Amino acid sequence: MKGIQFAILFVLMLVVQACTEVIHIDLNASDPQIVVEAQVSEQGKAEVRLRWSVNVEADNEFPAVEGARVVVEDEFGNGVPLSEVSPGRYLSVLSGAGDDRLYRLVISWGDRLITADDRMPRSVRMDSLTVRRFRFPLEGIGGRPDTLALLEPVVWYKDPADEKNQYRILEYRNDTLVSIAITDDQFNNGKAIGFSLFNFRNPLKPGDHLMVEFQAVSGPVYEYLFGFSGMNGGPLASSPSNPVTNLTGTRLGYFTAYTVHRLGLAVPVPLP
Repeated sequence: MKGIQFAILFVLMLVVQACTEVIHIDLNASDPQIVVEAQVSEQGKAEVRLRWSVNVEADNEFPAVEGARVVVEDEFGNGVPLSEVSPGRYLSVLSGAGDDRLYRLVISWGDRLITADDRMPRSVRMDSLTVRRFRFPLEGIGGRPDTLALLEPVVWYKDPADEKNQYRILEYRNDTLVSIAITDDQFNNGKAIGFSLFNFRNPLKPGDHLMVEFQAVSGPVYEYLFGFSGMNGGPLASSPSNPVTNLTGTRLGYFTAYTVHRLGLAVPVPLP
């Protein structure tokens, strides 16, 4: 199972046009690319963020793409234009949205046209969200205890057996996003799964309010996120690789149609 966690970093993304053809991008080219972060949920919430790429030697600030025409529609012809609510951020709600259907994104700005298709997978729900205590072994020298008591948040769900499934799991603590994990069912197809969100560098504490957003995403989106995490030094990364985008008309970004389920809990003080 490819289960990894990665920090949320907005960086320039190198992508491939096809499985066997790698495109080398001139990051100092005078013609900037439009960077797309686009999503639609099964509840119909559509959000698109558009920014301009910058040269690698420029400041790490990505100017907003303002005044674009953005439309999201499903395979049945239900579509909605998105309104620009702040520079480069476009929002709307697609009525009648649902899982297991194809969605299309269309962006136009001047003479530039960007499109993408993504099939929203069938919804998968969490069974429960728990916190368990475990003891991390220490050497027990220099006056330190032999073990360190820590708290581990665990997401429990049943993976459907009749299809390939991919997930993105967002962890919030006290209303702040602290981690994103992605995983698939390569070695756990059809099984009951307990997925740990433990982070040794930022452990859960008694009194924290924990909320988890569990997303089912398509295979192409999962592969993009997996490749992007490898670029940022994920645990499976050996050298930078180009994530494959599902966009046409730009080489940077992605469009995801996903299902979502949320569960939350307050960590007791003290933990029983």
